[in-house]
Amino acid sequence: MREISILKKLGFTTVPESYYTKIDLWKRWYQGYVKEHHDYYWYNGQQLVPMKKLQAGMAKKVAEDWADLSLNEKVSITLEGKAEQEFWDSVCKTSKWRKNASKNQELTFALGTTAIVARVSGLTVNENGEIAAPAKSVTLDFVRADHIFPLAWARGEILDCAFSQVVTGGEKEYLYLQIHVRDDRGEYDVFNHFFDTSSRTAKEVNASAVKGYENVPSVFHTGSTQRLFVINTPNIVNNVDLDCPMGISVYANALHQLGVVDNVFSGFDGEIQLGRKRVAVQPEGLKSVDGKPVFDPSDIAFYVLPTPKTQNPQTIIEELGGDLRIDEYEKAMQLALNKLSLKCGLGCNHWKFSASGGITTATEVISANSDEFRTLKKHEITINDCIMELIHIVLMLGNKFCGKSLNEGVAMSVDFDDSIIEDTNTDFERDCRMLSMGIISRVEFRMRWRNEDEKTAEKALPKLEELSDEPPEE
Repeated sequence: MREISILKKLGFTTVPESYYTKIDLWKRWYQGYVKEHHDYYWYNGQQLVPMKKLQAGMAKKVAEDWADLSLNEKVSITLEGKAEQEFWDSVCKTSKWRKNASKNQELTFALGTTAIVARVSGLTVNENGEIAAPAKSVTLDFVRADHIFPLAWARGEILDCAFSQVVTGGEKEYLYLQIHVRDDRGEYDVFNHFFDTSSRTAKEVNASAVKGYENVPSVFHTGSTQRLFVINTPNIVNNVDLDCPMGISVYANALHQLGVVDNVFSGFDGEIQLGRKRVAVQPEGLKSVDGKPVFDPSDIAFYVLPTPKTQNPQTIIEELGGDLRIDEYEKAMQLALNKLSLKCGLGCNHWKFSASGGITTATEVISANSDEFRTLKKHEITINDCIMELIHIVLMLGNKFCGKSLNEGVAMSVDFDDSIIEDTNTDFERDCRMLSMGIISRVEFRMRWRNEDEKTAEKALPKLEELSDEPPEE
């Protein structure tokens, strides 16, 4: 792998290259085409005929569904401080968080690992990597697994890391390698390297030669012991390599099940093809007495026999066809989907298959006691930790490089969407009745439905005398 070779020349080691072969396999399943599975040969009694299986695309569906369940548009991030909330919101807007975070989460479930790297924009740095002028803003970059190269880790946590991307500068493409490592004091330095990919040896070039990246310093001394990136993985054990700090795809242990779904899906199409109605016609039945064509040559229903070998030699035209085994294939597909969803942590009945409607999500509301719910809550733990750490990084960068005065210890929370588990409208009406009966207080009601802490809820509530039309007693 090109990045691994370059890192070795720079004196760094990363996880074995064989692990990226696994990531590539998960990515190919995610993209829908795996050559060694979808391309095969069929022996017809005389020769091997090249064939292709149809692609149900269930690997992407698995990742999509997990992303929709865990980090969807209803998830809200709250910081108790006004200035801190506004700064975080501005960073999210600049980085298009609502769109990119969801896509990044889908890739996390598909490829096993993603990263979010925080960087400052418009920062002026001198030749020694020291700050000469404050930055204009903080931006978030989203990085997928095959561009992440851990350099140091402990107890499963990545401490030093390199990130790669291909950038276009003018008419050329360059490999941009950003390396985050700690110095002797434990403070992070960020090294920026550019390599000309048109060269077989990946020759390093100065940033000034790359259009659009002329002002990127070769090294940036952060002066902080806090890393500028977070690593996100599904909350499942990496049984592919127990010592590797990277995660695994949610379908890493369900590749056989993915293959079975494609087999059934492709077989179902073959059943339709083989079972459709056809009309066998002997050559003498093709033309009328005056020599004009009787049948449209583009009509796929008709098949011309070279010699009269139908069941009845006296029959010039004979209808052929068999009974379609629709019910059997529907049952086979449902069984294959159930096994796949179970292996991917989605429970046993996450999808429903029908010949008319295709593959759809079986239910809109899942049980709080189900395997799917418990696995969802596990994944939310790691997502929550990543967002919390990322907010701390953003606030630190705002203070250190953007001239802000932000409270880095501000209280914060991530409110995940549980509407798929519970009926929100029903719960709201229930709490309204409990409020009117005096079972819960107005503060408790606001804390739950406005996602506020107790102090904020009390301050937001009007005084009781303001709710009354009668003047207060003197």
